[in-house]
Amino acid sequence: MTGSAVSDEIFGLDGNDAVRATSGNDYIDGSNGFDTVDYTTLNRSITLLSNST
Repeated sequence: MTGSAVSDEIFGLDGNDAVRATSGNDYIDGSNGFDTVDYTTLNRSITLLSNST
């Protein structure tokens, strides 16, 4: 899954998801599974909030 240049809400499914963050102010929720997010295309700082149980 890939975000766009605007603010996106990206929701993963059960299982393993891969998301590529882009220039928008995105909200990403991977849901269950082992999820990865790729921030390598961004040239700015990020804020990461994790709510793991």
